[in-house]
Amino acid sequence: MTSVSGKPDKSGDGLRLRRGLLANALSLILRIATQLGLLPLLFLFWSEAMIGRWLMLFSLPMIFQTVSTVFFAAASNHVLSEKSDPAVFRPIFRSSIVLAATATLLLLLLAVASILALPFAGIVIDWSPEMLTALGIFAGYVVATLPLSAMEVPLRNAGRYPDHVVLQATATAAEAIAIAVCVVLGGAIVEAALAMLGARIAFSVIAWLFARPARSMRSEAGSSSVGQSWRAIVPPALGFMALPAVHALNLSGYTLLIGFAFSPIVLAGFVATRTIVRLLDLATNFLFASQYYEAAHFAGSPIDRSDLLRRLFATTTSITIIAASGFAALLWLTGPMLQDWLTSGKTEFDRPVAMMLCLAASLRLLSASPTALLSAVNRHVAFASIYLAFSITAFLIAVALAFGGASLFTVCVLLVVAELGQFVPALLSATKAANTSPGAFVASLFSGQRFGDMQLFIKGLKRRKT
Repeated sequence: MTSVSGKPDKSGDGLRLRRGLLANALSLILRIATQLGLLPLLFLFWSEAMIGRWLMLFSLPMIFQTVSTVFFAAASNHVLSEKSDPAVFRPIFRSSIVLAATATLLLLLLAVASILALPFAGIVIDWSPEMLTALGIFAGYVVATLPLSAMEVPLRNAGRYPDHVVLQATATAAEAIAIAVCVVLGGAIVEAALAMLGARIAFSVIAWLFARPARSMRSEAGSSSVGQSWRAIVPPALGFMALPAVHALNLSGYTLLIGFAFSPIVLAGFVATRTIVRLLDLATNFLFASQYYEAAHFAGSPIDRSDLLRRLFATTTSITIIAASGFAALLWLTGPMLQDWLTSGKTEFDRPVAMMLCLAASLRLLSASPTALLSAVNRHVAFASIYLAFSITAFLIAVALAFGGASLFTVCVLLVVAELGQFVPALLSATKAANTSPGAFVASLFSGQRFGDMQLFIKGLKRRKT
């Protein structure tokens, strides 16, 4: 591992792991505070219909941000696999920026063309001036996210991925604060979008300056050609695109579907319920990020260390089963009270819908560990493609059912179907990589060795390597 100056990092893997866990824990806290702090303010100052329209608009940037993040993730993994070779870093970094920016702009142009083509397809949407203005602002927001996303490459290359995690989480929190202040002062949708854009631009500038030492740590021009750099980035990036694309589809896609098929008012209540359930998703994000970023720093390929994988999968799966079960019970008991508080009593907690959303979230949590460790070494393409295919199929069925008069609960069942498309292939791929069978893996979940593994992990965190 290297420091920002390019010299060996004397702090060792133990310190980086502790900093990574601390950064992801801070990110988790900020995201919880953001979700539980902003939504009550919206319900306090805006109508349910206005909140629904905002949520529909707010869901769009996630779809476009998918494109940029995958190129930077693939570039980071490739640079780390080359042991931070200066001849590789700079051309890969520059190529990832060009690819991400180009793909994002092309996708935005495609979105504009699609909106203009809707009337010719017989689809008429009454776009108010406010909605069109907000759409333009969100397009600018998507572009403004590129610099901070790009910093993943140099910061991970310098062994400073915890800094990138904290920057991303803090930027999201700053956006939420800006939106909250705007709403409290009487701002509407356009003003809230402008506040979010301003906060993101400010943080992008800060991140670019903050990562300057890491960006300049290797001054060599590099010997890789543009073609070599693109070939190193594009294939794994396409595989990476499947995972965030599915996340965007299963989150933003269903937000738009429910808003159009039911109503913005129904959407406001659904999102309130989903916000409570997504507290479990924050644990998923923590588990995924902690293992994904660290796996790339393992000596040698972590996939070849089958015993480590078997024990790690079994231990994390045992913990997540207990966590998901406890969360479901807590949700059943406290969900109505939490939603009443979140929405100032304006929406009702739908237990069947909440349980279906919780089941989908539990499957995501169980998939986090195998997905993270396989993705870190770019061995995720096969099961990610299956996950994408399942999610697209489930979403298309959900669209047909929603516009055909099906209930909200029935539509949510399709989310569980989509998540099974990740859980089953990821589990099978992970057990194969760990040289074990699904049956043996399930049996290992109940082994007393799991407690010993947790003790070893805690001791590892306390041990400072030099």
